[in-house]
This record gives sequence, C-alpha cells and structure tokens, in this order.
Amino acid sequence: MPFPGARTATASRIIGNSVAELYPLFADVNNVVKWNAGVKSIDLLSTNPSGVGASRRCHLSDGTSVKEECIQAVENSKILMQMSEFSLPLSNLQMQIDLEVVSEASTKVTFTMFYKMKYGFVGSILHALAGVNKNLTTACTKFGAGVSRHARTGETVGADFKPEEEPFFDGKKSVTTN
Repeated sequence: MPFPGARTATASRIIGNSVAELYPLFADVNNVVKWNAGVKSIDLLSTNPSGVGASRRCHLSDGTSVKEECIQAVENSKILMQMSEFSLPLSNLQMQIDLEVVSEASTKVTFTMFYKMKYGFVGSILHALAGVNKNLTTACTKFGAGVSRHARTGETVGADFKPEEEPFFDGKKSVTTN
C-alpha cells in the first residue's frame, strides 16, 4: 500500500500487446491523452517526460485539472503517479499501473487508485453516499478500455469513446463479452 490508510479501487484488462510495447505508453507522461478519454490536453511540467519526477497537468473534459507526478517507475513493470491540485474530496490520490506478462503478445494491465477521503468521519459518510469507490473503479475500467483501443488501433481515444464497446482480448483474438 503506497500510503497509510489508503482505500483502493482497481480494474484489470488483458491487452493484445507485449509489455515492451505498452510500457512506453505509460512511461511518457505526454501519452495519457492517447488512452484516457477524460483528458483533453496536458501541460508538461517537468523537463523530462518520463521516469521519476516526470510531471504533467491534465486538463479534463469536465473543465477541471489535476497535477500528476511519477513517483515510482519500474521498467516494463510498474508506474506510480501522485496526483495533487484536484477538486475531489480526497486528501491523497495515487494511481498505480501494473503490467504483467500473460504471453509474448499479451499483457495484463491493472490500474489501482489509492485514495484517502478528506473530512474524517464526514468524509467516510460522503465516501459511501457518493459512491467514491465505485466511481474510481469505473474510471480504472475505462482507462483499461482506452489503452486497449489505442494499442489495438493506434488512434487517440476521444470524448466520443464508448469503453463498453471495446472488445476484450482472450489471448488469441479480440472478442466482445459485454
């Protein structure tokens, strides 16, 4: 667990690309606009676009923004981003992307959001009433679908992207299981 008291929301997806093909998509902070339909644009905040210390400001489709900085990078394995300067009722938010080899040509990508609510006891009530975990899990699921679409087609996912229409990969071919 990246920080004490963190709650987690997670989703995984098998994608028909190798770890070596997918890792650069996450390692370079400029690439988030290619696979995250909720990000309209980014500003690179660091001199280096990848590795520990690489940072960006994501301008989101709802008009808000979030600052993200890479705090851990393990080549072909894991990226951990620290988020800050966001409007959510959270005191801490991190996103970890784990890559696991399934075969030479497929990778299990797991998105995990680690978060802690603001406002103590009131935050706990807000967590339950607002469905924070469900919303973050849904976001992780959408990230996986966006990565799958971009990796499969090379196209940037846009605001019109429908994650539920992205086929799942079974290790041999793409199949729709929704």
